[in-house]
Amino acid sequence: MLKNIHRFFSQEVFEFCKISIIGANGGVGRSLAQQLKQNNRFSEICLYDISCTKGLVTDLSHINTKPKVTGYSGAENLHEALRCCDILVLTGGQSHTPSITSREQMFDGNAKLMVQLIETLAKVSGKERGPPHLHIVTNPVNSLVPLAAELLKKHGIYNPRRLSGCTKVDSMRAATFLAELMGVDPRYVHVPVIGGHSEKSIVPLLSQSQPKFSLDLDTQIKLAKRIIHGGQEVVLAKNHQGAAQLSMGYCVAQFCDSVVSALQGVRNIEEVGFIPSEINELPYFACQFQLNKEGVGGHQRLPPMLPFEIELYNQAKDDIRENIERAKEFMEKNKL
Repeated sequence: MLKNIHRFFSQEVFEFCKISIIGANGGVGRSLAQQLKQNNRFSEICLYDISCTKGLVTDLSHINTKPKVTGYSGAENLHEALRCCDILVLTGGQSHTPSITSREQMFDGNAKLMVQLIETLAKVSGKERGPPHLHIVTNPVNSLVPLAAELLKKHGIYNPRRLSGCTKVDSMRAATFLAELMGVDPRYVHVPVIGGHSEKSIVPLLSQSQPKFSLDLDTQIKLAKRIIHGGQEVVLAKNHQGAAQLSMGYCVAQFCDSVVSALQGVRNIEEVGFIPSEINELPYFACQFQLNKEGVGGHQRLPPMLPFEIELYNQAKDDIRENIERAKEFMEKNKL
């Protein structure tokens, strides 16, 4: 029996990959941490939050999977959480509350968190190693990704191939809602969702779904609206006491698995996210792209769109342009 166990572990491919979750005590952070503990591609899962993470670390450490779980808390220990990480996920900060209901209201507090995060990251990132892949889940994604880019540039550690914002949840909802409508397995449905991650910038391209479904225009428009307002659907169901956490943690875990798989040599991995791109005249846009060892690779061209999808696309560009400008104004106002 013991001999068989040794043979099992000796055949298992396991490379070092540390992932750090900032905001681990939050709903998304906890869901994400539990998902990642089941993924043997990771060697270390580091949990960080301002409040104590000891209980969460201990709880997860009892799960009989290989990834080691470590934890830090308090602003003075942020540098330890960031040291030598390969993937960095920001889930913490201000989220939906009864008094804060829009992404714009969240920006100032979360922008200050981003400043602290990048300043600390710059101190622990070796020049040869370079920055980790930074995946931003904290809202507003459309403004925090451009802000992170400018801060990373300021500190000389910017790599556009290692920066992304979470929009995968919108694609996941699109596949789920369409599959529910058609009575098929959602695991085999794909709907491109481009633009950004706000109600004015989410652009579901139902006309490009795989497989193709025969939907009349009115049904497509109604379904697109549900996808666009999918986040609000969760907020309302929780009586404004919270936002999407379990579903968000699930899709972020999938994205992180894609990143670590690419880092470890798996090819032709397709993902979606809000990234520095050249897909149109905007410097940042959510689109489909490939991942490789260096990070974000080539992205797909914009597909054909129906007239109502073009209208959503143009609205999205206007909204994203304003979101990017908000990040620039924050930099100027705070003389960063």
